[in-house]
Amino acid sequence: MKFLISINAQVVLLYKDVATNGTVIAHKKDRNGNVVGKLHPNPVLDTRVMEVQFPADNVQEFAANVIAEHTYLQVDDEGCRFLIVDEIIDHRMEGLAVAPDNMYYTDKYGVKQMRQTTRLGVIIAMETWIYNLASA
Repeated sequence: MKFLISINAQVVLLYKDVATNGTVIAHKKDRNGNVVGKLHPNPVLDTRVMEVQFPADNVQEFAANVIAEHTYLQVDDEGCRFLIVDEIIDHRMEGLAVAPDNMYYTDKYGVKQMRQTTRLGVIIAMETWIYNLASA
């Protein structure tokens, strides 16, 4: 399996003991301008060091194999990222949302029908878990 970490890749890593979104911004280089570590086709054996930028422009160094492991654990077989919702903390409904008291209507034949699902207008604050980064 070949897994290359791209510059500008979005990653979720443990930063200050919290799973945090970051962006891979560069390969770490030594004073001669050479990339630190060696690329290996097996991501577990990739020893390169990457620079990851977190919010507030904080940059931290991570081993490429750690980034690869965390990324692999966060995506499905098609490369789609997933989150597990632990708890919905709060919500609010705005302009285009269908209010609960207006969720149904009666069609021209007198049959009660549910309105189309709301696609915009509901803001949800939730606690999410990707997986236990500390034990990965």
